[in-house]
Amino acid sequence: MTSRNNSEERLRSTEEECERLRENTRLRAMLGIRNSTSGEYSQTNHPADVVPENRSDGPPAPEKKIALFRSLFRGREDAYAVRWEGRNGRYGYSPAGAMDWRAIHAARPEDRKRVARKTRMLHALSDDAIRNHLTGKQTIGIYPLLPDETCWFWLC
Repeated sequence: MTSRNNSEERLRSTEEECERLRENTRLRAMLGIRNSTSGEYSQTNHPADVVPENRSDGPPAPEKKIALFRSLFRGREDAYAVRWEGRNGRYGYSPAGAMDWRAIHAARPEDRKRVARKTRMLHALSDDAIRNHLTGKQTIGIYPLLPDETCWFWLC
């Protein structure tokens, strides 16, 4: 029974600490203070805890929502993925891009995959792609691993 009381006390203490950190983050956001010296969010900042600086303006403009999305979900800018779903219920993500179908169809059957990879032109992540994602027209994904093998994601 004491281990259960100990677990409940630890849980209560952890929840109080989380609430204190949320309040700290909210106050820092209101003052425009960030925890990191590089100007990026640190591991203690969580996007859901940040309160907009000026709430009286009404809903933010679509451009501000896109900018917020880009700041929270950073990854490669030169490519993004699009969700697809097959007839049999399978689904997945593929790089968004344009294929040179003439070159693919002109190639021999055994070379078509190679030609497809070679001639594919990837689409860069644009504000229009993010707008379509936020409005529910298309589900996209980002590639978090950057070319220099770093990542913008943090642990929550």
